[in-house]
Amino acid sequence: FYILFPPVTYLLWRHARKHVPLVISAGFALSLVGAELLRLKIPSAAFYLMPARGFELLTGSLLAFGMVSAPQTQRGRELVAATGLALIAIAILLYTRQTPFPGATALVPCLGTALVILAGQQQTPKTASLITSVPLRLIGDMSYSLYLWHWPILAFARLVYGEHLPFSVALSGFALSFVAGYLSFRLIEQPFLRESMKDLPFLKVGLGLISATALAFSVFYHSGGLPGRFSREALAFFASSSDFNLERPRCHNDGGPAVAFGKNCVLGASGTLPDTVVWGDSHGAELAVVLGHAAASKGRSVMQITSSACPPAQDFVPKGRPYCTRSNRETLLSLRTLSSISTVILAINPPRYEDQSALRAGLATSVQALRGAGKRVIIMGEIPIMVIDPPATLGLAIARGQHVEALGMPYAPFQAASRAMHEFYGQLARESGAELFDLASRLCNENLCRIANPEVRSSLYFNADHLSLSGIAFAGKALIDDIYR
Repeated sequence: FYILFPPVTYLLWRHARKHVPLVISAGFALSLVGAELLRLKIPSAAFYLMPARGFELLTGSLLAFGMVSAPQTQRGRELVAATGLALIAIAILLYTRQTPFPGATALVPCLGTALVILAGQQQTPKTASLITSVPLRLIGDMSYSLYLWHWPILAFARLVYGEHLPFSVALSGFALSFVAGYLSFRLIEQPFLRESMKDLPFLKVGLGLISATALAFSVFYHSGGLPGRFSREALAFFASSSDFNLERPRCHNDGGPAVAFGKNCVLGASGTLPDTVVWGDSHGAELAVVLGHAAASKGRSVMQITSSACPPAQDFVPKGRPYCTRSNRETLLSLRTLSSISTVILAINPPRYEDQSALRAGLATSVQALRGAGKRVIIMGEIPIMVIDPPATLGLAIARGQHVEALGMPYAPFQAASRAMHEFYGQLARESGAELFDLASRLCNENLCRIANPEVRSSLYFNADHLSLSGIAFAGKALIDDIYR
């Protein structure tokens, strides 16, 4: 957006000025509609790609080009400012991790901000007097520099200290971001706005700086991050971040439209009908690959039916996944009627879902229906979710000369958090005749849930909440041997 929008707007302003409002309005509308459509079908694309986020920035453009008239009366300004502050407060106080975002929900804080700006164009409303105080105005003036600095500082801090930063580290990161942002504001932003800088060839200087930066980082990127600075052992741990199902783009539904049952991937010996199915959310994707390798050695195959944030629970509707209900019904019907399928393995990440009671009811329905059809049902137990990036943590530990055997998370908090679901799984298994396979018993001892594989020098996880292929092979060895003995 920042690269393309300025030159496009400049050309429009110079050669077709009267069409600028129409183009911005059309871009705003198309981006908003596209964001909603992408959010429902491919949430990750809606979050990261510019076309789906452009309307948020174009909200400010609507004001900048005078396409919205400011209120002329004091009462009108007060009303507009109060409405804007209310919208901002709604986003701050009521939005949670479960709020569908971006899309129309992103419009709430954006419109709120736009209304506050609009109300204060001629005279500051009393309603918004708080945000005109000197400290808050300074933060507002340097907000862009603060925005640019806070993310890399916090990202590097999380790389070292984990996702949940200690309070002292978070406070230090905030202070450092504020200092760096202020210096950038005073030494870079402000000088460029002075009258003496108006004749500077901004386009040439900007393109030159962008090109030089891109060249420097391309050397770093194409060298693989200068791997020579790390030992072979450290690099092996770093490489665990790629130890996942490489067929995920083809075989795993990462938030797109539901996959028809007959189009699910079959792993193992080619030309054979699958006798085992891995059905689950993203926690089943790597399990399917490991089972597929074992199946191939026995002339058998496995079907992978996995979809992010879509557990195999009947009539359960995860937020942002409206297609899950229908897909799960069709999957259950197909699994019950296919005589070639003898074993169904259910793999889910329970903490991912907000409505635990609906999740349990839906899982119970799926398990009981499969058992009623004579299928062997195996429920994979919950795994510890780390607050660090295991491959990076292990690699950096080796680089610092630290021991990796003691890295992970304490067992007691995981045991407490997972106890209710573990008891539910156990009861469901007893009542239905299903089986519960406890992965955590291999990952944890009475003190620690580890992240380093004790059998090979690799990480048990490829990211904070998914076991790697070697992690699955280690933790699920007894299950694999049982199915393919």
